[in-house]
This record gives sequence, structure tokens and C-alpha cells, in this order.
Amino acid sequence: MKTTKFILSLTVVFSLLFVGCKKYPDGPAFSIKTAKARITRQWKEEKTIASNGTTTTPPSTDNSYTEFKSDGTLITSSNGLSINGTWAFSSDKKMVSITVAVPFFGSITESSTILRLTSKELWLKDVSNDEIHYIAK
Repeated sequence: MKTTKFILSLTVVFSLLFVGCKKYPDGPAFSIKTAKARITRQWKEEKTIASNGTTTTPPSTDNSYTEFKSDGTLITSSNGLSINGTWAFSSDKKMVSITVAVPFFGSITESSTILRLTSKELWLKDVSNDEIHYIAK
């Protein structure tokens, strides 16, 4: 009987801990991989959900991608043109800031809230409240 109560108590404690571990609104609740390990890869845009609810998807022939590298650099490639930049998490890892150099405009930095970050999905909400959903390439 003592063993059953002990196991039940441990189950309750671990359940409460895992519920409290959810960092991003759309999950996952728990991950063994660090946020950095999950974000460092090539991402292809799957869809954009505008703040007014309109959803757009890139054409199937689009081979654009964004690559987050582990050294904090970033490459965005679209139609054979590449833009280099840098990326960084906020201190609580709930946001990611991307800085790119744009000819004639200088550096532009945009921070986005991370809604979902798994090894296969990255969902960001930008400053205009548009959601951009990426899938691992």
C-alpha cells in the first residue's frame, strides 16, 4: 500500500512539473532537445496566417528556405538570391530576433514570438501579428 501511494505521489508531482514546462503556446509540453538544437536547420515556409485570418501558402515550385545555423548566423534563400544575417533567442527563449543587412537600408532587426518549436515545425508570430508556419526542409 505504501508503494502504491508513493508511486501515485510521484506521478502527480511529475505531471505538475511537465504541465509547467510548456514554454511555447502551441507546444511541445516537453522536449529532450534544447531550443537551439531544434531551431538549427533549414526551414521551408508552409503557410502564413495573416492577422485578419487569411491564409496564404507558397507555390509548390517555391524552393525558398531559411537556415538557422548553430553559430548564430542565418541564411535566407529565395529564387536563387541569398541574404545573410544573424539570429538570437531572447533570454527566456520565447522570442527570436533576426537581423539582416539590406542594401541601401542598412541592418534591419525583427523579433518574433515563438508559438511552436519542434524538430519539424517552427511557428512564429511577427510584430504585425501574422503567424508564419515553417516545416523542416
